[in-house]
Amino acid sequence: MGQTIVHVLVDNYLNKLPTAQRMKLADTLSEKEHSDPNWLKRLISEHLQRTRFWWRLYPGQLSHRFKRLAHLSWVKRIVCFPTALAGFFVALVSSFMAYTSLKKGATDYWPRAERGRLKEFELERAASDA
Repeated sequence: MGQTIVHVLVDNYLNKLPTAQRMKLADTLSEKEHSDPNWLKRLISEHLQRTRFWWRLYPGQLSHRFKRLAHLSWVKRIVCFPTALAGFFVALVSSFMAYTSLKKGATDYWPRAERGRLKEFELERAASDA
């Protein structure tokens, strides 16, 4: 799910922003979040409507494990192939699960700010900006 959201943001949204907005990306995204709290869910929903198959949530999702094999010697390819194949099947299952969750609008799996000291970081940042 996270990789799909990164793809939607980086490949489909952020690169289309004007340079001035990209230079102040934190402010741009903060303003976007305040003016339209559902903008990210809408971007994800639009991406899913354009994505025809669940195994194509982001480019190279299933093939990158095998592409890595190409950079190895033949012996290492043979040794690593079972792991690449297992990774392929895990990615297949997880992409189906991610696709169905995202279709239902589930993007709230992110940790709450109270966890991981994120809330403290925000308070420290606000204090230093003041």
